[in-house]
Amino acid sequence: MSAINDKSQPLDLARLTLAIEKLVQRHSSLRLQVCSSGQQIHNPSNNTVHVIFNDLRDKPTDVAQQLLEQYRSTYSSQMLDIESGEVFAVALSLLENGNSRLHLDIDMIAADAVSYRTLLRDLALLYDDPNVELADLAMSYKDCRMAIEHNWESIKESSGMWWQTQLASLPNGPLLPLKAASSQHPITTRRHFNIDPQRKAQLYAQCRQYGLTPSVVLATVLAETLAGWSKDPRFILNVPLFQRPLAGPNIKEVVGDFSSSILLDVDTGPTATFVTRARDVQSSMHEGAARADYGGVHVLRDLGRARGQQVTAPVVFTSALNLGELFDANVRRVFGDPIWIISQGPQVLLDAQVTELDGGILINWDCREDAFVDGVLDAMFNFFSNTVVNLVTEPDYWDTHIGDTLPKNRAVAEVQEPVITKNLEHDETSLSMPIVRVVASIWHEVIGGMVVIFIKTYLLRVGILF
Repeated sequence: MSAINDKSQPLDLARLTLAIEKLVQRHSSLRLQVCSSGQQIHNPSNNTVHVIFNDLRDKPTDVAQQLLEQYRSTYSSQMLDIESGEVFAVALSLLENGNSRLHLDIDMIAADAVSYRTLLRDLALLYDDPNVELADLAMSYKDCRMAIEHNWESIKESSGMWWQTQLASLPNGPLLPLKAASSQHPITTRRHFNIDPQRKAQLYAQCRQYGLTPSVVLATVLAETLAGWSKDPRFILNVPLFQRPLAGPNIKEVVGDFSSSILLDVDTGPTATFVTRARDVQSSMHEGAARADYGGVHVLRDLGRARGQQVTAPVVFTSALNLGELFDANVRRVFGDPIWIISQGPQVLLDAQVTELDGGILINWDCREDAFVDGVLDAMFNFFSNTVVNLVTEPDYWDTHIGDTLPKNRAVAEVQEPVITKNLEHDETSLSMPIVRVVASIWHEVIGGMVVIFIKTYLLRVGILF
């Protein structure tokens, strides 16, 4: 999709800087500092975020595009210095013909998926009208964290005890075909496809027919896909949840990381139709979600202690289907259409994300390309996307055994343990820095960073995601 606007104007640096300053003053999580001990410090509201300015207006088109690619690579691979209070980075590139690109890098220790939408909405409002007065927040993020921590002992006695009873039976993460050693320079790539509004309506209608949620159906397709390449048909998936654990006025407007996760136990061993499998997944999802206040990171720690070795859940299924459009109409009007997004996290091999976009569904796979045996990710993604299309277009497909449709000549994992869990200890962009190890251990279930690039233009674009 391209933005076509004959009156397009470049973003103004001074106006953007002022909007960013007001945004940081409003949301204390953007001033969060995480010490090497894991302690979180909320810095004063006079902290500022420096906006990097790239003036490419006098550059030839080909040179400007090369520089934009370099910026994208730099910004997407940078590690924000959260130990010094850097959780939010902004850059603005001005181009010829009145075009501009806004680059945002947000560490999701400061903003979960719900908060990310709020941040973009507030930034658009503050930029569009510098005099706008946003409604006061009844609680700060620090207040919310303190309230959650106050309830921790009762959470351990209830949900924590339930998870303790599950430890002995929980499997490991899926064992997928990985290279003997991962790269010292991790490469994260994205695969994606869209379900248009008409097919989305068909999918939702079929889900209602079988009493299933769309998120569960897509999670089941992912599980069936992983099972086709995994050494073991039973494994855990890491499923982030974005429920606000507190009640109160304007609590949804507070920006921060309120996310938790559950470890979803998936068993694809016995032959079953897709509907039967999906109903099993939905039952397990509901059971785990009811105890999500004792999050997956704590369960993984408990598993590691019980088994005497590190246990990871390197495949993540992130559904935002109930959160609304990722970029609302006003964000697009002010900043243009998003053209590139990527997320990365320590110890994550694959993050499958589903979100609402343009009345349909956008499905992304963010993958550690360097970790997998060549060709595996393409084969898995093709099977996943074809299965989703078949479920939408062929009603009888729901009653088939999906495993029977797997490609015959596929690479299946032969290793006993995912090699990446130990090689990542030496990756300079993952767990090599002490502060990153602390954050990874605390927020393992949350993807560690996201970069979004917007372009405001009246020219057709190529190579965009949506």
